[in-house]
This record gives sequence, C-alpha cells and structure tokens, in this order.
Amino acid sequence: MKRSILILLLSVCPLAAFAQSSQWVFTDSRKASLQKQWLEGDGTVMATDFGEAVFEIVPGSPASHPVNVIKGKKPGVQGLHCGDSWVFTLPASHVKAGTFVEFDLSVVPSALSPRYFVVEYNDAGVWVPADGLREENGIAYTFKLFGDAPVEQHTSVIKTFKAKSDLARKDFIVVRARVAADIDCQGNPLSDDPASAVYLEPSTKTAADLTILGDVAPKDTTSVLCIGNSFTYVHSADWMLKRIAWTQGHYLDMETSVKGGQTFGQHLGLMITAEAISKGGYDYVFLQNQSQTNAWYAQDKKGKAQILADAIELSSRVRATSPDAVQVVEATWSYVGKSGENGGFKSLKEFDKLLLKGSKAIAKSTGGVVSPIGAAFAVSRAERPDIDLYDPDHKHQSAYGAYLKACVNYLLMFGGNFEGYVDDCHLSSEKTAYLRGVAERIVK
Repeated sequence: MKRSILILLLSVCPLAAFAQSSQWVFTDSRKASLQKQWLEGDGTVMATDFGEAVFEIVPGSPASHPVNVIKGKKPGVQGLHCGDSWVFTLPASHVKAGTFVEFDLSVVPSALSPRYFVVEYNDAGVWVPADGLREENGIAYTFKLFGDAPVEQHTSVIKTFKAKSDLARKDFIVVRARVAADIDCQGNPLSDDPASAVYLEPSTKTAADLTILGDVAPKDTTSVLCIGNSFTYVHSADWMLKRIAWTQGHYLDMETSVKGGQTFGQHLGLMITAEAISKGGYDYVFLQNQSQTNAWYAQDKKGKAQILADAIELSSRVRATSPDAVQVVEATWSYVGKSGENGGFKSLKEFDKLLLKGSKAIAKSTGGVVSPIGAAFAVSRAERPDIDLYDPDHKHQSAYGAYLKACVNYLLMFGGNFEGYVDDCHLSSEKTAYLRGVAERIVK
C-alpha cells in the first residue's frame, strides 16, 4: 500500500494578545509556486508565506487503499475514502484548557469527491468534533461538498474550538477534516476514479488557516451567512471578518456559499446556497453579486429588470428561514482589469457610482442595507496607492483589499470604531491600521 504523506512547512507568527497563527496559502507567482506544489515524502508541498507547521494527508488505517496526490495547476488528492483525513499540525506551546482555536479551510470538490466530512481536534488524545454536527441519512458530518458545480464550487469551513483540557500532543495543536462516509457528491459509492479528487485553492487564494485565539470568550454571538463569489473567497475576506470580530469581542457563527462569477440568479440554482439558507436563524446575510451586475442594473433598470427580480427572489428565500435577518447588499469595487477596460465602463469613477446606485436600488426593493465597500476602496486608492488593493489581474481583491472589505462589513454590523487590538490577519500592522481608519470614515 502506498501511503502519501504531504508536508508543508510554515512559520508561526505571534499575534499580540493572541498566541500563534499559521496560514497555508499559494504565492502570487504561479511560475514559482507550481513547481513546488504537492511533492510527496519530505519535500516542500507548496510555496507559502510562512514556515513550521505541518499539513498531511493520512489514510484511515494501515490497510487503507492508496491515496494519490494530484500534481498540477489545481493541487488535489484522489482516492479518499471513509476514515482518510486532511491533518493540520500547528506548533503551539502552553495550550491549556479553555484556549480557543480557530480553524478555517477552503476546498474545491469535483463531482465524484467525498460528500461528507467531520472536522475534529485532538483534545487529550481524543478526537473531538467541532460544534454544529449535522446529520443526513444517518451520517453525522460537519460539512458536505456539492457536485453540482465541480472545480469552481468552493466550500469554506469556518470553525472555532475550545480546548477542554491541555492538548494531548505537547507543543502542538492537531486538527483534521476526516471523510465521514464512502459516499460521493452524487450520492453514489466512492471510487478511485481521478474525478474523485478534492482540491485546495490555486493561485492567490488561502487554503487553510489555524490560529490560537487565547482564552477570553467573546461577549456575544452573531449568526452570519455570506452568499457571493470570488469577490468574497479570494484571500478569504469571510475568514478575516470572523477574526476581526473575535478580537473586538464578538463571535460570528458563520456559513458561506461562494462560487466564482455567480450572480444572484445563478445562486438560486445552487444546492450549496439552498442548504446554507435552509439552516436559517441568521442575524446578518451578506449578498454579493457578480462584480458588474449591480452597475448594469443602475445603467439600464428596464432592460436589466431580471437582475432585480433575481435579487428579490433570493431575498425572499432568505426571509423565509431568517425573517429577522439584516440583509446586506454589498456595493463592491470598480477595477481596471488586465485589459484596462474599467470593467466595461467609461472610468473607475463611473463604475463606482453605478455600483453604489444599483446596490442601493436593490437594497431598497429587498428591504436591505448597503455595505459601501467600493467607496472605501476609492478612498484608499486615492490616499494610499502604495497599498495595493488588487491582485495581479487588477480586478480581484488582494489580501489588503479583502481586509478592507472585512473591516467595512464588520462596522456595518457593530458600528462605532475599532478599539484596542484588532487582528491584522498576517498583514502589515501599519497598513491595516490605515485601512481600518478608512472603514471608520466610510461607515457612519
């Protein structure tokens, strides 16, 4: 039997009042990073920003079938079966009972990938499942994958653990995502077909994050759903929102449904969106449309009436399960794009104006509010061009753009100003302090 162990070295960065954090990411340079992805044995798995933690694929038992590494533009693993795990190990001295640990993971399934996973952490030698276990067809699971949108359909796992005792492995935190059943995304028995692979994020997207949050419990809990596309999942703006809120004393119980390029109309047909909405009881639901759609609606309300109709239908579905939720329509940012076409509009200024106008019109019709993320981007672009808010494609958010979005959304929920320590999410503390200030000026 071939046992594949994948190892990734990361650094551990101190976070002010918090202990340590490690982030599994792909570098911006495909040319460099693709040569380093998914080497088996003791080699580097992929290029990252940090060094010293370990990521492994571990078969469920010595008698398990082979787990094969997929090497290529979208690193993945095929042949996963019940009991096989993605295992994340973080060096962490003096982790005692009562310590909170945040684990975030983003995976991309294919049609034949395993459907059900359980997220667990090792507490005094016992694997303890994350809170919020669900059950379907007699199978307990933390999250499930969907085969209706292979490759582009991202599943974000955002879980907080509280250690009940001193952690079993001295100086390490160990978290795993374990396959919970031999059933694929279509409901059939799992196979070893290459199409059964599960992938981590390519390019600039964050694959996983593991952070020790300390032993101070937040003062309240807010249930949040994020529905969107790559303008949410690139550089994990949703994860940043949760971590920023934690440092300000608020726990976000968060669900997401994100797929690249999706409009509200396309979300109406996604199983993952329907499942997230059906959970219900949300306090806030963030609705992020395809990057040009709200501007198109503002430009031609009569000709683009379907955009509003789709928004109203999506909003009504949310209201059916979360009648008291504040629905937030995100007014996202203008962008130049690789070809310099300003997203198809005359200028960035016009693009921003139409995005905000269209978002306000949609929010008015759905009874929601607007998150002025694009306005914050415009201020930062003008004042601090040294803080690049965009990825190399001049469209998607950079890590700093994701951070600014998270700050605006945080203040939209909780108001006021940021106080005391705020998580920098692995970024420059000087730059993130400036971005928080911009968010405070924009959200009043």
